[in-house]
Amino acid sequence: MPFLKSRGSRTILAALAAQLDDVLSEVRTIIERSGHLDGDSAIEAGDQGIADYKRLRELVGTVDEIRRAQRSVYAETGDMGVLASLYREGHDQFRGVRPEPLPADVMAVVKGGRRDVRFLLYMAESGRAWLPVDVEELTDEARDAEDVGSPDDGRNPFWQRETTVPEPSAPRRSRI
Repeated sequence: MPFLKSRGSRTILAALAAQLDDVLSEVRTIIERSGHLDGDSAIEAGDQGIADYKRLRELVGTVDEIRRAQRSVYAETGDMGVLASLYREGHDQFRGVRPEPLPADVMAVVKGGRRDVRFLLYMAESGRAWLPVDVEELTDEARDAEDVGSPDDGRNPFWQRETTVPEPSAPRRSRI
């Protein structure tokens, strides 16, 4: 089942994977220097802690951009039904999702929440974050993923769900 059909997609995805590796390396350096920072601990750590926390927040934005670009490449070259399933389970962001489920707070982000500094720290320290650069990597990782269909193939329950609208209640007379 070939997802990636474009010749340049492997090159683009490899470049994005290298960028992600650089970001995660920088995050690990910050963790070594300042520990696990949140807003309060950054203030308590002083100027360096504040600077590191600001940098972590910037890196969250960088990861967002990398992941948007990754999904853009997949969207142009892949089967959206299969991709939707992979995204929902986190296969495009983390290795080993099937044998070792992700923590609940991480899954909440994977399923559509906003990335934050805590998510970034998990990515850097888990050793599971990745960006697949070819179809073999992605399908090997997600070999049991369910195809939920795409909007145009008639199998996607999210696009074809019928909603029943209840009848409005009869107007009530006012006693004024």
